[in-house]
Amino acid sequence: MNHPNFCAAQYMRMSTDQQDLSIQVQAEAIASYAATHGLEIVATYVDEAKSGLRIVNRTGMRQLVTDVMSPQRRFST
Repeated sequence: MNHPNFCAAQYMRMSTDQQDLSIQVQAEAIASYAATHGLEIVATYVDEAKSGLRIVNRTGMRQLVTDVMSPQRRFST
């Protein structure tokens, strides 16, 4: 599925190593949702063990925002 309306990005974040919802658990949940809803994950953004209080500490989120604003982005969802 390469239609732009069905291409999606995923963002996962884990604030501590002890958090119950690991990056892998989040990725599995997103993959399941994507499969059920006909979405193809074409971009992944991750922030591991990062404080969520300030975006300056979240390189994955900053890149996602940059990519969302780009006319050349590969995803619509």
